[in-house]
Amino acid sequence: MTIKKIALSIFLAISMLLSGNTGFAEDQSRTFRIITEEFPPYNYTDHDGKVVGISTEIVREMLKRLDHADNIEVMPWVDGYKLVQE
Repeated sequence: MTIKKIALSIFLAISMLLSGNTGFAEDQSRTFRIITEEFPPYNYTDHDGKVVGISTEIVREMLKRLDHADNIEVMPWVDGYKLVQE
């Protein structure tokens, strides 16, 4: 994956999150699941089992600003793709 694709993915994620309802934090029924893959240095699991990386830091900051739970999950790309299709 090139830097341009990664930047575009992050931009799209930010756009989708910020274009939503401004009352998001008050409506806890509007939660979403965040999944990623092992793709160092952008996102990976450290030796303590915590999801870390450059992209992960950006997503965590967005979640913090939205007052949303930090629920980032790591799974193989093919499993995440299948999950999204379902």
